[in-house]
Amino acid sequence: VTDYAFIDQYTASVLEAKKDEGIGGAELEASVAEMETMKQQYGNLLFRLPMTFLEIFPVGLLISLISALALRNSRLMPAVQPVKAHLST
Repeated sequence: VTDYAFIDQYTASVLEAKKDEGIGGAELEASVAEMETMKQQYGNLLFRLPMTFLEIFPVGLLISLISALALRNSRLMPAVQPVKAHLST
C-alpha cells in the first residue's frame, strides 16, 4: 500500500526533527548511521514482520481482555431467554 516508502519517510522525518532541535556534527552523523542501519534491517522481511507484530499485539491483547471482562459482567449484557414462538392451530 505504501510502496515500501514508509521507512524512507520515517527516517527522513526523524533526521529532520533532530536538525530542527539543533543537533548537528557527530551526534547527527551517529543518528544518520543509526537510521541507515534501521533501513537495512527494515528491508528484511524476517525483521519487519515481527517488529510490526510487536507494535500492534499489545493493543489487540488489551482490547481483547477489556472486552472479555466486559462481556463477563451480566449487568452490562444480561443473558436473554429465547422467545418461544406460539403456534396457532
